[in-house]
Amino acid sequence: EPIDVIVLDPPRSGCKKELIQACSRISPREIVYVSCNPATLSRDLALFGQLGYHPLLIQPIDMFPRTYHVEVVVMMTIVLKRENEVLKPQHIVFCSEKCAKIGVKKCKF
Repeated sequence: EPIDVIVLDPPRSGCKKELIQACSRISPREIVYVSCNPATLSRDLALFGQLGYHPLLIQPIDMFPRTYHVEVVVMMTIVLKRENEVLKPQHIVFCSEKCAKIGVKKCKF
């Protein structure tokens, strides 16, 4: 049975390249990545991008007020290919923007 979604919550050092490649081989439709380090998140998103996954939703969460620590939840989706053409998402939607457009005052994400 195929896997639809993988949820990753790595340590501050981020995911190892081997784990990112293993996730790609499983080919889930979506990957949810929870990060506590924006630097390693950026690095790992670039690796996922090389394997065909692109961010669809990005939501920073201030779980530790008055500190510089921030959690970030990213939902990535696999980009379909058609005759050597990569079909990219139109744009990245920040969760708060999406919720504001549909009138949600408190986001569920």
